[in-house]
Amino acid sequence: GFDIDGDPLWSARVLASKPEAIKNVHKKYLQSGASVLITASYQCSVELLVSHLGITGKEAEQLIKSSVELALLAVAEYREETQSQKPIWVAGSVGPYGACLHDGSESTIVFG
Repeated sequence: GFDIDGDPLWSARVLASKPEAIKNVHKKYLQSGASVLITASYQCSVELLVSHLGITGKEAEQLIKSSVELALLAVAEYREETQSQKPIWVAGSVGPYGACLHDGSESTIVFG
């Protein structure tokens, strides 16, 4: 696994640093029977990626786009390896605006 605890980018950090790992996780889900892949883009916003990765806005947009491309690549590789034609969907993961602030403002739920 990857240590993303406390990282404001969550899985987006891995998307930026180890994209092959993201694709491999998608493939493992498919091999386990999944028919829906969720992109590793929950904490992705241009502003957050620019501020935490030191990249340009255009590079941030491309990184977000790559989250979909990696899932689609995993589907293509899975189909090539298995010859499966089962329906597979790729769902884009987006979080609430407060999530990109990484200050807990996306939720005011009190448990207990």
